[in-house]
Amino acid sequence: MQEEYLNKKTLYLVDKGTGLIVRRDGPSVLIEKKDRAPIRIPVNFVDKVIIWGNVELDAYSLTLFSRHGIPVVILNRDRESSVILPYNHESTDHSKLQRRIFSSKILVEKYLKMIKTRRIENEKRVINKLFKNLSISIEIEERRYQSLLSKIKPSEFLWETIKRIIASFLQITITGRIISAKLNPHIGIMHKDCNYGLVFDIYHIYEPEADLQTAQFFYSGGCKPSFINQPEITHEEIQIITNRFEKKRMDFYHSLDMTISELFSIMRKVTP
Repeated sequence: MQEEYLNKKTLYLVDKGTGLIVRRDGPSVLIEKKDRAPIRIPVNFVDKVIIWGNVELDAYSLTLFSRHGIPVVILNRDRESSVILPYNHESTDHSKLQRRIFSSKILVEKYLKMIKTRRIENEKRVINKLFKNLSISIEIEERRYQSLLSKIKPSEFLWETIKRIIASFLQITITGRIISAKLNPHIGIMHKDCNYGLVFDIYHIYEPEADLQTAQFFYSGGCKPSFINQPEITHEEIQIITNRFEKKRMDFYHSLDMTISELFSIMRKVTP
């Protein structure tokens, strides 16, 4: 099951100004671009779908994605995103087990400690990458972490414009892995009063990765001066973000699987 998940890839549907039409074709989707031959993608090769721009997607394609447990995120230029989540009818047993954690104060504390510990590990990793001469070997306070990041932000607006896209990539990846593990994405503990609570709980661990990739966008040769002066997201910016995200995809999957395994370990300690 894990190998099958890792072998699948993200389907990026990005409009480059000429429009994009996606239609269902049996167990595949047919992608049509102006003045180009159609491309057929078997749904079995896809683990999640990310849509950007003027993409025409028929309802049959959405049904196909849903039937195969594939989440879809739609991004737009207005700093918003929409998630289409498949119905996870196989999550019933794990949903009950997830909810039992709430009945044990010790397990809740263990769960929160796991999230905090992994978050700190990622903060240290990011700080050590971004600030080569600053060695972090002790626990980082959140205020100090944010203070260090503030020193490299071109502006809060520019930073958040890019980070929200990377965050969406991370969150939809987390969502897909949760569904694959037959967990309920809405049952979280840190974010217990909102939809996608478990997704946001796990994203809290990996938010520093979104900060790292945002910094790399601005300072690793990807960002053009024209974007700084006129911050409008085009397919070029999406391509830069996508390429970097895909290079790190396997490392992220392995780390995410370790987190999911630790969550299951906590759940198994719940007595019926």
